[in-house]
Amino acid sequence: MISEHLWNEIRQNYEEGRYSAALLDAVHHLSAIIREKGNLEGDGAQLVGDAFGGLSPRIKVNKLQTENDKNVQRGVEALLRGIYQAIRNPRSHEKITDSNQDADAVIVFIDYLIRLIGASKSQFSMSDYLSRVFDDSFVASRQYADLLVGEIPLNKRMDVMLNVLKKKEEGDCSKIHFFFNSLLAVMDTSQQAEIYQLLSDELKSIESENGIINIIQLLNPSDWTKIEMVARLRIENKVNASIRDGTYNVILEKCNSGVLGTWARGLFPFFSLKNEAYSAVMDRLFSGVKGPEEYALRFLAYGLPTLREKPIPPLQAQIRAKLKAGHEGFFNLIKSFGRPGTQEWRKPFAEDLAAFVPVDNVTPPDADEVPF
Repeated sequence: MISEHLWNEIRQNYEEGRYSAALLDAVHHLSAIIREKGNLEGDGAQLVGDAFGGLSPRIKVNKLQTENDKNVQRGVEALLRGIYQAIRNPRSHEKITDSNQDADAVIVFIDYLIRLIGASKSQFSMSDYLSRVFDDSFVASRQYADLLVGEIPLNKRMDVMLNVLKKKEEGDCSKIHFFFNSLLAVMDTSQQAEIYQLLSDELKSIESENGIINIIQLLNPSDWTKIEMVARLRIENKVNASIRDGTYNVILEKCNSGVLGTWARGLFPFFSLKNEAYSAVMDRLFSGVKGPEEYALRFLAYGLPTLREKPIPPLQAQIRAKLKAGHEGFFNLIKSFGRPGTQEWRKPFAEDLAAFVPVDNVTPPDADEVPF
């Protein structure tokens, strides 16, 4: 006559004829369900009030649109309060011996209430919540993400994270980045490790460049080192290959190739394959062709100080030649190296910067850029 879960909770005491104890077991099970459904602590009438009372109950037994709906909500709250006040409390505070018949009547009624709660709508709905995470109007800020994360029940955090990761390609990962990191920050260390392992496993076999970019967007650059080494090396190799193939069409203002490589600069400080990345950037930067050169200048060259402490003499000579030729892109690049950690890339060129005179079209265009 009752659910299997409730029967498992009361079975031992019931079969041994301890009917009052079986009643208390049933109420304890009811309490656990209310706590989980409402994401609440507490017990007894206070728990019921927190879960079912107020203008916006955590657990709604109906849509609460009509006066009749509200009356039903209040009635269920009263029935549940009665379970604690008339059934649980007396048996907790004094010795009461219940008959089999009385126990059956109350336990079946508690089972009815549990089924009623099971069919009700809790304040937290996974589908409704995910629609807010992937909302086009999601505010790309840590403050907004923190507020949104604060609404997740403690025992639902991992479920939410797994659902977000599963659906990440359906949204804007530059926005989801804020949510991902806000949620990750409130998870315990074992949960965080599980998430990084899941991302590592995906990166070990993923081929889609967009899929790789989505994961890079989710992470803070400094968290790249938390990805498993074998996955990092594989992706860094792909990124470096993309850099070596990268070109930028100035006329159309878009990359002809090398899109994955454009995401490398933030990761450069945490790369294991730094030498390979440096070589790839140099290959583009001094290709002598507009498209590859512009690609390196726009997306990667500003990260050179994170790959090398300072430019070696042969490289200094190449850069100096570009500055003497009036190449404004190189002028802007070297001039930008004034922050701590980048100054060694500016010092050798002080005189060249002072004497710089810009000249247009210093590099021949790539064939793909010619508009005919």
